[in-house]
Parts: sequence; C-alpha cells; structure tokens
Amino acid sequence: MILWQLFYVFFRIGLFTFGGGYAMVPLIQREMTSHQWLSAQQFSDILAISQITPGPLAINTATYVGTVIAGVAGSAAATLGVMLPSLILILTLTHWLDRVWHHPLTRMTFHGLRPTVVALLASATWFFVQTSLIRPLAEGWLEQLKMAPLSLLSPISIVLFALTILLQVRFKLHPIPVILLCGLVTVLVLPIWPIWA
Repeated sequence: MILWQLFYVFFRIGLFTFGGGYAMVPLIQREMTSHQWLSAQQFSDILAISQITPGPLAINTATYVGTVIAGVAGSAAATLGVMLPSLILILTLTHWLDRVWHHPLTRMTFHGLRPTVVALLASATWFFVQTSLIRPLAEGWLEQLKMAPLSLLSPISIVLFALTILLQVRFKLHPIPVILLCGLVTVLVLPIWPIWA
C-alpha cells in the first residue's frame, strides 16, 4: 500500500509541476508533511543530500524520500512516479510541439507559467531559509521569537550563506568546491564552538 501511495504522490507531483526540481520542492515538502512521512528537518536534510548528489534534484529527492520511507522498493516507486509523467508528456508532445510552438496560445500559456514557476521557486527558497538559517525550533519558540527574534538565527548557517554568496557572485567559483568548503568549515567549527549551531 505504501509503495502505491509513494508512486501516486510522486506521479502527481511530476505531472503538475512546471519549472524543474526546485519548483517541485514545496509540493514534495507539503506531501511529505501532510502524510506525516517526514518532518520538515528530515526533508531539509534529504534536500541537502539531493543537491550535492549528481543528477536531477527531483529524481534524487524522490529516490532518497522513497528509500527513507519504504527502503529500496519505495525508492523505485517514488523515482518511477516522478519520472513517468515527464517521459509520457515528452514522448506525446514532441511530434506536434514544433507545429504549435509559434501559436499565440502556446506563447500566452508559457508567459502565464513563468510567474507561477518563480512563485514556486520563492516558496522553495523560503522553506530553505526556515530549515537552514533558523535554528531547529524547540518548545517555547514563539515566546523566544517575540522576545529575541535574532536568537533563532543559526550563526554558522548565516556565515556559510554569506560565504557562498561571496564565492559565487564575486569570485564565480564552481559550486562543487563551495559545497566542499562549507562542509569542511562546518565539520571544523561545530565541535569547537557548538554554540554556533
């Protein structure tokens, strides 16, 4: 039963999401938490692994989520579910898309999809901010938010965020060394200053 549920959930996500893997993130996160399969923190960890693993984000995420929930069979069900809609749509559309590509209705449709994709990406970004830059929220976090909102920020996450932006924007460094450097900084800093977590 869980395998069918995984397949169905990821098939629906793959069928109705435009804009690639990052646009799928809010939908996957919503499904995982609504089914109570994963906590927000677990999902955030899976996303981090999915991003540093070679391959498309959506497929990596589906594979890891399926593995966590139902082992190897769950991994296969989720991965097949997220891939199948794209495969079916591409095979169906390729033979006639060239003929309708310049049609005004096609242009208007894609023009309307762009802001939707941007909104989905913004939603995914907000999820990353909540789970990456803010400390895991303990009991009484609402009172802490009212009294000292900055105390909820994770200093190491803020430093790594700023370092990544600097290395990417200013020095145009390739993402792989940036990821490795940030991972190394975390491994070296946290055991010495755990208060920075």
